[in-house]
Amino acid sequence: MRRNFYLHVIIWILGFASPALSQEPSNDLLLSPFWDFYSDNRLSATASGRGYTGIAGDNDLSGIVLNPATLKQDSKWQFYGEYIYKSKVPWLAGLVSDLDLKESHPALFAGVSYKINNYFQIGAAYANIKSFKFDLGTVITTNKFGEPTGEDDASYNISFNSISIPLVYNFKNILRLGANLNINLISNHADLSTVQGKSNFIKFIPDFGIVYKPVSELSVGVTFTPETKQNVETEITYPDTSITFTYREANVFPMHVGMGLKYNFVKIPLSIYGDFKYVNTSAISNLVDRKDFHFGLEYNVTPIVTLRTGLFTLADYRENGIAWVDEVGTYSEVFGTIGGTVNYKNFNVHLGIMDSHIFSSGKIKQTHINAGFGYKF
Repeated sequence: MRRNFYLHVIIWILGFASPALSQEPSNDLLLSPFWDFYSDNRLSATASGRGYTGIAGDNDLSGIVLNPATLKQDSKWQFYGEYIYKSKVPWLAGLVSDLDLKESHPALFAGVSYKINNYFQIGAAYANIKSFKFDLGTVITTNKFGEPTGEDDASYNISFNSISIPLVYNFKNILRLGANLNINLISNHADLSTVQGKSNFIKFIPDFGIVYKPVSELSVGVTFTPETKQNVETEITYPDTSITFTYREANVFPMHVGMGLKYNFVKIPLSIYGDFKYVNTSAISNLVDRKDFHFGLEYNVTPIVTLRTGLFTLADYRENGIAWVDEVGTYSEVFGTIGGTVNYKNFNVHLGIMDSHIFSSGKIKQTHINAGFGYKF
């Protein structure tokens, strides 16, 4: 059990004190891309097996989370669902023991898509694109004399639930244009025993994508999510005094840009994927832009079985010159990935594993396991 001293430290870290002391710099009290290194759910079981690549690929419905233009199906209908497991990650181990980032359930993707004709496809999907629970454990509350008065569980939760309508135009299998119309239901809640905070709102953030295939062996893809802003209303409550107040802060949702290549070998059933992803997180105080590289291989063993592997980087995007508790650079990770698909008639089952324990030497290491199931007719 942690004493109130540790609780106050965590409150500072979460932004209830000056930004100079905060481990989570943000324009908004409870919402920040700072947590993306763990909160991102990296859905798409096929992509997660091949280095989380696929910006230039031909993907099932789950591929819309990488690039909406990659949705390509030969059947009239497609139903798809998947679930991801994330291992817990110790955080700030040098300051407080047993302080964990944990998965917040459910973390899933589910949807349906319809091929209208050879030119147009449309779909509808639900995805929990970001979520996690920051478990602060049990804290002991005391009175002004330092005498214990009770125990409380303290935690911080964030969830981005997205309802998407993907629209795809396919021109002779040479050029595909796609858009995701995403309505995001965003919820954040902090229960720190001595202080509570929450914010809930709806935000429209579209995605746009292109896939161009100049020759049958090569595909090029680009995806873009514009930067948007939102005045987020946060309610702060102090249970001991019954004081509640609300304030608004301008929050930035940074721009995302992705570029990808896919090459299919002619004589062997092997495909090579390479993606580059850029996120303008420097729009947030004390963060720098994210620039990550992804590489993947996909081999069709038989018409029934496909195997995948790859790797990708997740660079530490905290700014130097800030008095961070953990040194800048110690959050950088390199993920190794493996996965596969089994097809049987109109059914397919996918598995993807992403792990950063083997190739990373910093303080953050994690394992994600993603399983998906599809049916088409």
